[in-house]
Amino acid sequence: MDNPGIPRFHEMSVVRLAEGSSQAFAAVVRGAVTAINAHLPADQQLVSGSSVPAGVSVVDTPDGTIVVESTPTSAYWAVAGMSEYRLGAEGISQSEVVFQQTPREGRPGYRFTRSALVWHSADAARQYWLPTVIHELVHAARLPGHLPQYRFPDSIMRDQTLPRSTTLPTIDGDAVNALYTRLPVGPRPDEISAASLGPWDDTRFFLKGEYVNAGIAFGGSMRIGDGRAWAQGERPDMDRSENPALSGTASWTGALFGVAPEDRAVGGAAAIAVNLGTMDGDARFTELESWGVPTAPRTPGTGTRRLDGDLSYAIDVIGNRFRETGGDAGNLEGLFVGAGHEGAIGPLERTDLTASFGATR
Repeated sequence: MDNPGIPRFHEMSVVRLAEGSSQAFAAVVRGAVTAINAHLPADQQLVSGSSVPAGVSVVDTPDGTIVVESTPTSAYWAVAGMSEYRLGAEGISQSEVVFQQTPREGRPGYRFTRSALVWHSADAARQYWLPTVIHELVHAARLPGHLPQYRFPDSIMRDQTLPRSTTLPTIDGDAVNALYTRLPVGPRPDEISAASLGPWDDTRFFLKGEYVNAGIAFGGSMRIGDGRAWAQGERPDMDRSENPALSGTASWTGALFGVAPEDRAVGGAAAIAVNLGTMDGDARFTELESWGVPTAPRTPGTGTRRLDGDLSYAIDVIGNRFRETGGDAGNLEGLFVGAGHEGAIGPLERTDLTASFGATR
């Protein structure tokens, strides 16, 4: 039997939610998509699409689509042909992928992924929703199997308890990046080597901001030819609406660090404000400047004004997450972090800027 190779999508896919998904789950899926896209160039990123009917079968999933659905655990056992299941503190999360044959490089045995369907347990503990959905979307992107935890403790694809991660770890992000930017569709595993991936150790610079008291870190890097944005912090002990310390209008202030396509470091101030009655607000990034190639951000006022010095977005808050709903161009996804929502972090992606912000209340 011919080795069919790695059956990935021709290109990264459209992610669609099942109709009836809760706002909280929809926010988690958007966060998972953002986490994966942080490791991919713009023309290879996952795209969010319109919803599809709930209960769609995997054979009816549109080509080039990953459908994500949250259903009670009991519903899993009624579905035949599951390719994966996991039990644990995070509950059950499953995915199944349909393939179709296609000739590649004159080898008709090669195949590619046509569509994928990810089931997520609605009964899972809330703190595991995001890492579990990230894990399953990486499977759907077609990194199969699990890594032994004793060898890859930092991986979200490890074979034991998932980390409570809000991002896709670098080790997994590099693997997804290689699959979609360095390898042709359908390479056989025995044809892949370090040499076949080309130069890899070319992180040109790395920016990091940190607020130790709030337990958050954030920044950007130019890695493997692409800008990367990252941010990390501890997930809150409670939902934002359950925090007695929050009322009226809450605000978080801090900084933004990132990279521009021409290898310039970018820095500025960040401010997040939320009306806790209406659950909307704004995110502003001011005093934006860039420095040399590459030079770390320095004292404000010593660089060159960037993007008119100011970016502003209207935001909508759902649970512990928020996203842009209007304003300047760009994709902003944020997360409130810390036991008492002391911090706010997230990436800001534009064609002319890849950055992350961190702010404290």
